[in-house]
Amino acid sequence: MKHYISICSDRFATEAKKVDLFEWTILASRPDYAQKTKDESMLVFNGYNETLSEYPRKESELNRFSSIFIDCDNENSDPTIIEQFKNVMQNFDYLIYETASSTKERPKFRAIIPLDGELEWNKYAKQAVFQLFHRFADEKASWFFSPTLDKLDTIYEHEVGRWFPCELITRKVEEMKKLDEQKETHLLLQQIRMSRLHKDRHNPEGWRHLPSVKKCLEGLNVGERDNALCAACYAMDKNGYRDAIPQFLDECVVDYSFKTKWRRRYSR
Repeated sequence: MKHYISICSDRFATEAKKVDLFEWTILASRPDYAQKTKDESMLVFNGYNETLSEYPRKESELNRFSSIFIDCDNENSDPTIIEQFKNVMQNFDYLIYETASSTKERPKFRAIIPLDGELEWNKYAKQAVFQLFHRFADEKASWFFSPTLDKLDTIYEHEVGRWFPCELITRKVEEMKKLDEQKETHLLLQQIRMSRLHKDRHNPEGWRHLPSVKKCLEGLNVGERDNALCAACYAMDKNGYRDAIPQFLDECVVDYSFKTKWRRRYSR
């Protein structure tokens, strides 16, 4: 299969172009192509538009991707970070090179990893790549600069004839989608609950729907009576039904002293 990426002629270009990854790899390794500074270098995007050859330079225009981009800024200044990446990726093909600001004390690199298929480009795919390569990847990286002239000698192409499996990414995407669905469901339930509570607060009889109140009105054993009634009065007060507490107590069979205590407390 062919792998595609998007490129822009420079950082100021407004148009991106779909190109073959391996053709670009050969081009990017040439001294007459490389620029002296990163700002003069070509911008490279991991996604592409499968139906257009040229399109606006916007992430929203990308709809497919067939390779992973890793942009490692090495925030912890780990001198072994590149070797760690190579060890992790020893069973897969990849291209790696150091960035313009990479140093011996703080090596930084960019890597391109071909996939064994094409996937839809969206926010979940981007997050999935970051989670799979969180030790190395910049969370926001979906593009970077091509190699600069002084870093051409750091380009290393690792070939073992095996591309990174799309299945690992799709599995992670499904996990994140399910997690988002659970969050949305939880939020919806909270909104429904708050809506009902708000509605009940405008209903003079809304206190009857409070769980602790319902429990008391349905009948209590002697041993649980005092604590349950205290909890119910507290819930009514917190939910805006302080004035209804005397009515609630009248409907419950309790000692006169208990009613007097709670009436006194909530009459302040």
